[in-house]
This record gives sequence, C-alpha cells and structure tokens, in this order.
Amino acid sequence: MASKSEDKKVKTTTKNSSTKKATTTKRKETKTSSSKKTEAKKEKKIVVEEEQQKDNNKKENKKVNSKKKKKDQPKKENFIKSTIKEMKLVHFPNKKEMIKYSIATIAFIIFFGILFYVVELILAWLKMVV
Repeated sequence: MASKSEDKKVKTTTKNSSTKKATTTKRKETKTSSSKKTEAKKEKKIVVEEEQQKDNNKKENKKVNSKKKKKDQPKKENFIKSTIKEMKLVHFPNKKEMIKYSIATIAFIIFFGILFYVVELILAWLKMVV
C-alpha cells in the first residue's frame, strides 16, 4: 500500500512540475515572440541598409567605369603613334615572294574556273539526257 501512495505522490509532483514547465515556456514564448518581432525589424533594417549600400556601390562603379572609359579612349596623337608602331611590325613581301604568291593565286583561279566549267558541262549534259 505504501508503494501506491508513493506512486501517487510521484505522479502529482510530475504533473505539477510539467504545469510549471508549461507556464514558464509560455512566458518564454511571449518574451521570445516579442524579441522575435524586434529581431525581425532589425533584420529588415539591415537588409534595407545592405541594399542601399549595394546601390551606392553600383553608382560609384558606374562613375569609375565612365572615368576609365574616358581615359582608355585614345586621342588622335595616340592613334597616330600606335598606327606607326603597327606599320613597323608589318612584313611586306619582297620581289621573289610577290611573284610566288601571284603565281599561286593565278593557278587557283584557273583551277577553280576549269572545275566549275566542267561541272556546268556535266549538268547541262544531264539536263539534255533526262
């Protein structure tokens, strides 16, 4: 019998402790819900500030890029100097190379001229046959 009464005492103490825990958690939840609201507001402010900083950075980058573009654009003097430098790098063919390249060009023109003439003759012959 003593064991049954002890069991009842244990059950009641556990019920009391669980209700105490429930009330304390409810209090904590109300505190946390209000703190969550303030935290959410703070987070929103932070997000807005970050977006403003990004916008400001974009504007600054555009200004810097436009300044760079203006600096990168060559002036007439720079254009002429750079053109002269490039022309110094160009290799002009000598007389032997010029004759060699001219003969090669004329040979290709004659070859493809004959090729197209033969293809045209074959197609004309097929047209007469069919």
